[in-house]
Amino acid sequence: LIIDSYIMRGGRVLFLIDGVALDDSMQASAFDSPLSDLLTHYGIRVLPQLVLDQINITASFQSGMYDIMLPYPFWVRVVRDMSESRHPISSTIESMVMPWASPLVVDDSPMKVAILAQSSDESWVQQDTFDLNPQQDFSLRRNDPGRKILAVAVSGEFTSMFAGRDTIPLLNDAEGHTFSPDIPTQSPDTRIIVVGSSRCFTDDFTAEFEGNRTFFLNAVDWLTIGDELIGIRSREAGERPLKLLDERTKLIVRIVNMLAVPLLVVIFGFIYIGLRRRNRRSRARAITGDHQ
Repeated sequence: LIIDSYIMRGGRVLFLIDGVALDDSMQASAFDSPLSDLLTHYGIRVLPQLVLDQINITASFQSGMYDIMLPYPFWVRVVRDMSESRHPISSTIESMVMPWASPLVVDDSPMKVAILAQSSDESWVQQDTFDLNPQQDFSLRRNDPGRKILAVAVSGEFTSMFAGRDTIPLLNDAEGHTFSPDIPTQSPDTRIIVVGSSRCFTDDFTAEFEGNRTFFLNAVDWLTIGDELIGIRSREAGERPLKLLDERTKLIVRIVNMLAVPLLVVIFGFIYIGLRRRNRRSRARAITGDHQ
């Protein structure tokens, strides 16, 4: 009620919503956010799923006494070439990382909707039963493959969730008295952003990944002062990842890596032997006096 009333009066909000909850022991379960109904009314649904992607980052995990580095598809690397976003928030960001992100579904509406981040064509989802083990065979469970929307910006005139209702929840004032708030049925032109992960802007991720930090700062700028000053920040934030290779190209690269070094050693060996034989013949002619 309070958030809807704030938006109806022109307020601007950044929603960081998880569709799946993680506990300290890395157990995951579907999560129905208290804000789900409000966002659904605004035309955006956060699905109780986790997105995995072939384009991801390598993460460190503890295995017994050792730390191991493994590619972790749950940490989706959002690449600018994949998102094709021209929105000022994300258009200059080369890449960012979205950990344990849930996909968004945007319903048809008269609002202006811009996709800020999405996964690659090589992504898929986990749902119902979640397995976050980094050492699992990720090729076994590939449900609903294809690009997934991970963040959107919506602008326009929003209709109140309580418009047309006969009863509106009561609020308490500072003295504890209840009252019925006066909520406008429609907002002036305003803006909201919805991101399917609450973890991508934590200290760890903003410190390690420049693209995450830039996205958050750009989002705050867009919600507060508009588009004008966003371009002053770094032109291309984030790392430039390698292109995803198809299986045939991967096989060729693997064969070249296996054979290139041994082949170079053999070629060098032949050259070395040839030079030694040539030097021996030259020394033999010098000793015998044969200059023919």
